[in-house]
Amino acid sequence: MLAVDENEPMYKFKTEHGQEAGLRVWVAFILGFWLAGFRAELCIFLGALGGLATWYLVSAWRAEKADPKPAAPPAAPPPLSPLGKVFRQPAERFRKLGLSQRLPKIPELPKMPIRERKPRRRL
Repeated sequence: MLAVDENEPMYKFKTEHGQEAGLRVWVAFILGFWLAGFRAELCIFLGALGGLATWYLVSAWRAEKADPKPAAPPAAPPPLSPLGKVFRQPAERFRKLGLSQRLPKIPELPKMPIRERKPRRRL
């Protein structure tokens, strides 16, 4: 999981501006590639790539800084169920001994010999 710096500003994206610009560029690219003589499928695909790129760029360009949310105090752990109480002690012993860090190494498999094949005779 990525750690987010609390001092780093957050951004709020307004996708309406990006969507409108992306669709306009998509249509413009489709017409431009069609007039250049490309196949219809390629015109649509390349236009979609240009439209998506424009959508992302315009959305990022018009993003507004949002105030970071105040950090909530850590919540208290939930009470353990009776079954959780039974299995808590062995799990704690397992962690204290560090058994999870001392896992056995996986042995390397031997390499298979390469057999050279004889060329086939042509009939």
